[in-house]
Amino acid sequence: MEQEFILWDNDKKEKVEVVAKKSGKSWKALCPFHDDQKHPNLNIDEDKRVYHCFACNKSGALYDPKYKKGSAKTYKKKTITKAKIYKDDGIEKTYDYKDRRGELVYQVVRGKDKKFSQRRPDGAGDWIWNLEGIKKVPYNLPDIIAPSDQLILIVEGEKDCDNLKKENILATTNSEGTGKWHSEHNNYFKDRNVVLIPDNDDVGYKHMQEVGRNLKGIAKSIRWLALPGLKKGGDVSNWLEKGGDVKSLFKLIGIADEFEPDPNIVLEEETKKNKKTEKEKTRTLIPGLIHLVKEGEQVGYLLQNSGNFYVDESFTGKDGITYKPKRDLPIYYCGADILKESRKVNYSSLLDEVIKFIKSYLELPKGKESNYLILGLWIFHTYIIEKIEATPLIYFYGVYETGKSRAGEVLKELGFRCETITSPTEAVLFRGADYFKGALIVDQVKIWGSEGNKDIATLIKARYKRGLMVPRINLNKSGEDQIEYFDTFGPMVICTDETMPQDIESRCITFQMQKNANPKVEGEIDKELAKSIRNKLIVFRGNYVDQELEKVKPVSRRRLNEILYPLYQILMEIAPERKDEFKLIIKEIEQKKEGEEGLSFEADIVSEIVKYYNETGEESFLTSELVNRLNEDKRDKDQLSDRLISLRTKRLGFEKIRLGGNKRGFRIDLNLLEKIIPQFKAVKIEKKEQSLNLT
Repeated sequence: MEQEFILWDNDKKEKVEVVAKKSGKSWKALCPFHDDQKHPNLNIDEDKRVYHCFACNKSGALYDPKYKKGSAKTYKKKTITKAKIYKDDGIEKTYDYKDRRGELVYQVVRGKDKKFSQRRPDGAGDWIWNLEGIKKVPYNLPDIIAPSDQLILIVEGEKDCDNLKKENILATTNSEGTGKWHSEHNNYFKDRNVVLIPDNDDVGYKHMQEVGRNLKGIAKSIRWLALPGLKKGGDVSNWLEKGGDVKSLFKLIGIADEFEPDPNIVLEEETKKNKKTEKEKTRTLIPGLIHLVKEGEQVGYLLQNSGNFYVDESFTGKDGITYKPKRDLPIYYCGADILKESRKVNYSSLLDEVIKFIKSYLELPKGKESNYLILGLWIFHTYIIEKIEATPLIYFYGVYETGKSRAGEVLKELGFRCETITSPTEAVLFRGADYFKGALIVDQVKIWGSEGNKDIATLIKARYKRGLMVPRINLNKSGEDQIEYFDTFGPMVICTDETMPQDIESRCITFQMQKNANPKVEGEIDKELAKSIRNKLIVFRGNYVDQELEKVKPVSRRRLNEILYPLYQILMEIAPERKDEFKLIIKEIEQKKEGEEGLSFEADIVSEIVKYYNETGEESFLTSELVNRLNEDKRDKDQLSDRLISLRTKRLGFEKIRLGGNKRGFRIDLNLLEKIIPQFKAVKIEKKEQSLNLT
């Protein structure tokens, strides 16, 4: 479906015609303000009568929102008529709405016909008679935000505010009349004492209910003052005209009740929310998505076609529902400049840029500098996570002030859809993973010990591998349908001074942090440089997201190979000349893990079993004997339970048996011991003549 539109170029003061195609609720056209010959980057919102180009950032209003013969003439005539009225002294009063710096943003105009209009400066000495695209502000904003404990009265009109100002009373209102209070006003009243004074009619009462509900929990206090003696429709100006004075007003305020929402009042916004249809919803992840583009308050989907990026404001699914992306995600969006980014990138050089950036702001322990390569490849792999089956959890561990949080901050600057979470809850981790599939930077999490969160631990374990489903109970369903399974797979960085359980640490690449020796790394991060690198990484994503990575030989064994194999695949794609460096890092990690295995709980069990055999020559032992040995030097609160020790011993492969007196124990399998002693670096078996079995 095509349609012609007439744009107004306010710079050249001329009309520009375009032909647009329907795209969801909006229209898309080739932008006439730059060389836009391949992909339509101009978005037209017919309802709001505005346009915006995501490529050249040109914005403006439509000259005529729906072009057809005679409509332009009609629209022009209507505009001239309004201007002529005001030119002929049709204005009775104007009210200036100013920003926090005291600069004029727009005016509310009261005509002699008692009607109200709004206008804004056009920058050339004239006016534009609408507020399209203008951020609304409360009346008298500079006075409201000035440092003061002064009481703020909220009334229904600018005239009321001005009359109160004559009495040295601070008052405010909103433009456009009742029912038009904007939630973006709310924070201006944070921790302030507010008094709501409604007009004496149903509309005024409902309007102040809306204001009160907006400010509840934000303002320090909210009082409700219904002025006495007012006629129907009367306001504070009428009250002052009839002899009301400042002293009487403040006496009434002093005895006014605290505001409580009226449960019988249903506000317009609540009605809209309750009646919201499925014709338009929010969905961030759509097929073919490269990233999200944000310019001002507008967010669009970055897509590609035939090797070229383009932006679409909305997406219509097979269900016929129109979706738009979420606008307030705590991630780095890309700007419209991504459309101009070259699709030809030297990825080996880009890897060097990424590593250099990380080195500039993050100091790894001396002797571990080669691990910057791991972090650089981890950044790359976040951009093509759809092609990855397993991801290493990055674990920054250290005591106070060793740069753990800084590490997460640096990786967020470059990672794809990275979100930082402090003191995470299970719900936050789950929803972030399920809805947005982003990389999570988790700062300070405790999942081990008596105070640990086992549910979070389960989620973290499931994130490392695609297809490890996490169950949830849906109480809105019944029977088997209550149990639903979700894939929480995605990249993750953990920054903490807490140790990790062994089953989680086996999925991690661990960086043991130390205090910085080089103070330069603590400097302010270059945001523009980070953005430039992210743009190139987005190009990498665009070029590889539809490709399969080449299969390569395993780089290690078991879990370590599983989590590092994807990074090695990427390395062989973008910088194969560094494969020997990567393999050396793998060897160091293997040696470190071997040393750690020797210090594990299982190693203690194996060592005590070998010691028992060497001391007694017995080929079986009581569980209680092993429990006593393992707990011998432990404090009461650190004692290991019989059940835990029995479970771990069985997991190692030892056979459970019943001994004399129906007591429980295990059989000592010498062949099994011979196999696992090297793994856990336990004491060696002393060869003895075979003894009688206690069984």
